[in-house]
Amino acid sequence: MGGSKSAPSERPDPVQEARDYYESILSSLMDGVVAVDGQCRITIFSTTAEQMSGLKRESVQGKSLFGSFPERSPIGRLAAKSLRTGRSYLESNPSLGPYLKERRDIGLATSPLLDSRGNIIGVVIVFRDLSRLKALEARLRKGERLASLGVLAAGMAHEIRNPLGGIRGASQLLREEFAPENPSVELTDIIIREVDRLNQIVQGLLDFSKPQEPRLAAVNIHEILSRVIALIKMENPGGALGIERLFDPSLPDISGDADQLTQVFLNILQNGIDAMAGSGTLTLTTRVLSGFQIRKQAREKVRMICVDVEDSGCGIAADEIGGIFDPFYTRKPNGVGLGLALCYRIVEDHGGKIDVDSRPGEGTRFSVSLPMAP
Repeated sequence: MGGSKSAPSERPDPVQEARDYYESILSSLMDGVVAVDGQCRITIFSTTAEQMSGLKRESVQGKSLFGSFPERSPIGRLAAKSLRTGRSYLESNPSLGPYLKERRDIGLATSPLLDSRGNIIGVVIVFRDLSRLKALEARLRKGERLASLGVLAAGMAHEIRNPLGGIRGASQLLREEFAPENPSVELTDIIIREVDRLNQIVQGLLDFSKPQEPRLAAVNIHEILSRVIALIKMENPGGALGIERLFDPSLPDISGDADQLTQVFLNILQNGIDAMAGSGTLTLTTRVLSGFQIRKQAREKVRMICVDVEDSGCGIAADEIGGIFDPFYTRKPNGVGLGLALCYRIVEDHGGKIDVDSRPGEGTRFSVSLPMAP
């Protein structure tokens, strides 16, 4: 009896395997990678380079670099320079074309590609998104500025508080000297009322300059938000205000100070109500920030959740957004401008961050990111 012969298995192509391996490496990089040969023809165009440039690999592969990117772009100029000199070059914010239809800060680097004998056979071009780095630098600068303002505020508060106490005490004694029908009684009442208002500002300065360290524990963010909503409804009775909850029920606990976070969201929600003049809809959304991690104490990676608070109010102009977390910056007629500055400080102390996105006439969205509990 003759046995049946099995078909010989196809051997994998080692060249194709190597090509697939290097392609998977390039596609996993956060930087865009483009390689050109000695005639500046594109030989490699990574997936991230496609996203950053808005160009498709099939449309540029094998074609000239100069015809693929905008005429005034420094990409071709730097690549040709690297080919000619054999040196590497750097440049910020080159013109790449559409980057996901958004304005981004881009870094460009070109380096000569050498063969085994050291001859230049092409150029490697790397695009890097600098937006997160610049945003981090801005946050650090803001933190340093707030810290220095806090020291100044503490000194001012202590110097102001003592004279205010004397003015209030003297006004009360003076008021007792007048008969109830005397017009001067109203004047002394005005002095006492304004002194109390100044004392409130001074207390705000002290809270901002020396915030209490958060007492971190595993807390449920939905319980905090529900408590805040109940307080907001008590302070704003009537049917003109609507609050919509889009809560993720599977959200894990966060690491936070419940009292301090209550203060944060009370302030943000009240700002939204003021922006809507007391009439409109507040939308609260909770979600997990997928893939977003921060380094705590430079070693530990922490997963984050996010709370979005969106109003349907008047919005904030683009040139004003950068200052809303600064002390004494306010658009309210009777506002002090310390509420959002204190919120920023509390969220930073929790190892989180707070962002704002707004368009005039369309409303504002505050996004508060907080670390999950271990």
